[in-house]
Amino acid sequence: MKPMLLLFSVLSYIIFSCGNPWNVKPALPERDTTITLSNAYSQLFFDSMSLEKYIHQQHFSDSVVNRFRSFYDARNFQYAWFFNDGPTEQAYNFLNMQSEYIAYSGDSSLYCKK
Repeated sequence: MKPMLLLFSVLSYIIFSCGNPWNVKPALPERDTTITLSNAYSQLFFDSMSLEKYIHQQHFSDSVVNRFRSFYDARNFQYAWFFNDGPTEQAYNFLNMQSEYIAYSGDSSLYCKK
């Protein structure tokens, strides 16, 4: 009985002394400043404070905020969905996939005329 109690105590101590690994926040990548107007695929960039203002207004969860920051830091705040002359091909593909989803699922909650 004593060896079992000792083993349980040691295992409990090890598990709880390690802290809570589920609360570890992922490290965000650094901003990629090598992307400039001369080598970017789009000439459209935006101010990082615009993103922070949007995040603050929308009250997103921490994981979504980290994904937004990571996505735009990796591209040095270059617009992802627009060129100088309009939307990118990926934006059109997204809209097409959204329309197909609405058509086959009947879920119109994603549809917004704006």
